[in-house]
Amino acid sequence: MPHAGGDLSAIPLAGTADPAGQPGNGRGTGSSHSDGDRLGGRTATPPSGIADAPRQPGGGQGTGLSDADADSDRSPARSGSGHPRGQAGHGLFHPGWAATLDTLRAPRKTGQKLAEWRRAAPIRPVVFEDAGVLGDDTVHLHLEQRLAQRLLARFRTQGFVHHDLSRACLVQAADSIPRVVLLGRLCLFGRRAERLHEVLVPATARWIEPSRRAEPLKAYAEEAEARTLERLEAALQDARAPGETIHRRLLETAARDVEDLLPQLEARAELVAERAADRLRERGEREERQLREILEGQRRRVEAELRKYGGGGVQLAIEFSEEERRQRQADVASWRTRLAWFDRDLDTEPARIRGFYEVRAKRVEPIGLVYLWPDTG
Repeated sequence: MPHAGGDLSAIPLAGTADPAGQPGNGRGTGSSHSDGDRLGGRTATPPSGIADAPRQPGGGQGTGLSDADADSDRSPARSGSGHPRGQAGHGLFHPGWAATLDTLRAPRKTGQKLAEWRRAAPIRPVVFEDAGVLGDDTVHLHLEQRLAQRLLARFRTQGFVHHDLSRACLVQAADSIPRVVLLGRLCLFGRRAERLHEVLVPATARWIEPSRRAEPLKAYAEEAEARTLERLEAALQDARAPGETIHRRLLETAARDVEDLLPQLEARAELVAERAADRLRERGEREERQLREILEGQRRRVEAELRKYGGGGVQLAIEFSEEERRQRQADVASWRTRLAWFDRDLDTEPARIRGFYEVRAKRVEPIGLVYLWPDTG
């Protein structure tokens, strides 16, 4: 995606920090904002990205992976493909990706050795749309595919790794006026910092030269915003960047543009958060009601079985053999124990389910700044 030819890190954006946590505006922390969220003092460190990783001896790239996909054998001979590192067609990658990339191979046969399988089953090409035919020559890279999930997780963590906007995106659009889009991320958290809801919230406006502004940029209403987002989608299909002069011109105003639009973005995010909290509360109440109905139905069935078989004696002796009678007695004892638990479960579990969807904290942060420059000039 084309972007402005310079960092915004040198510009002190209002309420933000230096992107690398280095001296500059004096507020840098360099901590993560995604799966490394810090809430209530808990910090989870996301893995680093492939492209950003330092080069390892021999030309490989380090990724710092530590997830379950990591291959326990990290020797060069087991670099994930069964081929030596650097062999054409396989490239260089961290061995931690081996198990993930194995999902792109033909299925492994029973009893087949891992290295033999990797040599015999090369990584297959991927397709992003249904080809309409069944075959083993390609892999459909849908959103739930393991490689897609891992790449999306890595993009997500790296996309929100800094406390501020470090780059501005600039594309030409089929339009007659310049526009600016400030993208914010709204996160709603429940108990123990559980992430309940996450959504992107845009604030779009017509861009005006700072020297001509009588007031801050004013965000579009719903209809004009929808048109702006449509133009953004269309522009990204054939992304083209204007010249370096316009790059510098917009870069100089980026901090002010964020300052103008951020309060309006936060106000919109509050409305979105209220609606999302209402939906979460409705879901919690619905699941609480459903769980209560399930538990009450189970209790009625247990009570019915106890009335039928809990009397003991003659009926058991007539209808069952000795082995069946012992089993039935064990069942009766288990039912009586379970019956004593129902009252406790009905007091605690439905309320616990409802409480899970209660919003305890929310956060809004700007994550993207996009300029749509008219292709007419």
